[in-house]
Amino acid sequence: YEIGAKMTLLDGAAELNVAVFRSDYDDLQTSSLEGDVFKVGNAGEARTQGVELDGRWALTDRLTFGGSLAYLDAYYEEFTGATCTIPQVTDPANNPGCLNASGGNIVNANETGGQDLGGEDLLFAPEWSSSLSLQYIYPFGDGLELMSGVDMNYSDDYYSALDLDPSTKHDAYTRWNARIALSGDDGKWSVALIGKNLTDETTQVWNNDVPLTASNSYFAVPQRPRSIAVQGTYRF
Repeated sequence: YEIGAKMTLLDGAAELNVAVFRSDYDDLQTSSLEGDVFKVGNAGEARTQGVELDGRWALTDRLTFGGSLAYLDAYYEEFTGATCTIPQVTDPANNPGCLNASGGNIVNANETGGQDLGGEDLLFAPEWSSSLSLQYIYPFGDGLELMSGVDMNYSDDYYSALDLDPSTKHDAYTRWNARIALSGDDGKWSVALIGKNLTDETTQVWNNDVPLTASNSYFAVPQRPRSIAVQGTYRF
């Protein structure tokens, strides 16, 4: 279900879009790393709902501001038999929550069981996320144009591992990028200097426990640190 609006404001100088949504899922497909294989299964029911805003505003003929804001409430309504965390399996007395077939906590290390994640967060579902951008264009004449811009992207914390082990949770982060480009011949060629993750935030694509070891140790797939690049384009 979704309802929203797309609006033009300030005599066409600004745009504002808003959407409110809800999606309900039955038998949502899930995948978790167990040992050296990915196990595919189904969560009983899940719901995602929230609000999204985005807009642009031409402050002048040359300067444009943009931004977005999203609130997301995404959770499993029913999900029994989810993968247990390594601490729950190896030390169940101090890490309850891995349940046996009768619904009680397992009591012996490495005993078979599953979590009940009803009411817990979905994966890759930060509660809040936002972005801001600012772009300035300066025409030199004779087909030359200088375009510079900066953007910010924010994400709240979230999980990427199906067992929702607290040690695998991604921290909230803010990433800044910038670009300055000179183009000529009405956009036929351009040369740009690009900087990404300028504050050198440490972020990961995916976190999980190290497979096959049951060692309570973890690994991560990192995203790129700060990078600077020169880009050239020529259109034939």
